Amino acid sequence: MSHRVLVVLATLLAGGLAIWSRLSGFFAGWDTAWQMHLGVADAVLGLPLWLELICDGLFAAGTAAVALEVTSWKSRLGLICATGLQPFSALAVGVLAGVWISPFPWLLAIFAAWAAIQGWQMSKAGQREKFFRQLFGRHLSAESLRTLLQQPDALRSTTLEATVLSARLPGQEWERVEAAARYLQSRGAWVEVQTDNRLLAVWNTPLAVADPATSAVEAVLGLEDGWQVGVASGCLEVELEPKQNKWQMRGTAFAQAEALNQANATFGSRILLDLATNDLVSRSVITRPVDLFVQPGAEWGLEIFEPRALLAGAAPEMIEQRDRFWEAVIFYRQKRFAEALQALQKAGQDPVVEFYRKRLENLQKPR
Repeated sequence: MSHRVLVVLATLLAGGLAIWSRLSGFFAGWDTAWQMHLGVADAVLGLPLWLELICDGLFAAGTAAVALEVTSWKSRLGLICATGLQPFSALAVGVLAGVWISPFPWLLAIFAAWAAIQGWQMSKAGQREKFFRQLFGRHLSAESLRTLLQQPDALRSTTLEATVLSARLPGQEWERVEAAARYLQSRGAWVEVQTDNRLLAVWNTPLAVADPATSAVEAVLGLEDGWQVGVASGCLEVELEPKQNKWQMRGTAFAQAEALNQANATFGSRILLDLATNDLVSRSVITRPVDLFVQPGAEWGLEIFEPRALLAGAAPEMIEQRDRFWEAVIFYRQKRFAEALQALQKAGQDPVVEFYRKRLENLQKPR
């Protein structure tokens, strides 16, 4: 059941109960006692009935929304208490003006809405949703979280193929980091904001994605300039521990994505892919080879690639530059440096091309 439906149902229940109490005079004795205690004249009329009824519904809706959206018990209790103080604020203002405003129907609406939501959360479905929101509320978009809640077999400990993204924004622009996190979440990723302006994102867990590699690369190409990104695909071990509220993911793709992220500083690139990701997106994304990158402690080099643009709608010039760059890299690996440099002249102008040009010019210098 969606949050909107729950808020509406709790509002109807609590608001209806408060309206019934007001119309039936259920709190008439309490009102009289408080009027005498506060010294407010009986002849002075309070708020119009229609305005009181609107307040009943608003307080009920606000309390229900707070009780659902806020997962921290202390924060939830504080916000509900703050909502409950509002009728007393209205009462105090009314006393100063010599007007009696009964707070009791409003308080009844507030606590009835809270009790309704609390009762639902104690149910099996409510406990499951509460667990999901506590575990993934900060990591998934609202739409992705709703989709995850509708999957009865979600959150099983398993092994699956996923795509991992490691991103870093040099500098201290925290607003841009949060905006990028929200953007990646909107593209179906699980996102964790880390220290030092870093983001870690995963596609295909906990929310299933049909083509995680393509989804990740398309999302990364939409990131604003300035980000350094590494993307790697591979097998992840996913383990859920409900009793400890833990969700763990393990796999070599995390280390590879982080290594590629750092390698951008070497090549002057913005985004780097590992071989597995490149193979998965080669039919929909224009990519070019960069180099063989050896991770610390590894025995073999990791072939890495740079995505340039989506193939659909790409300009013919970009495809031509991609082809010339491939030729240059092939000539370079065959140690045909002069031909590689000639091919590179037609590969456009960007930091990676400049990196290869300097490398080739250094190799051609007499020793």
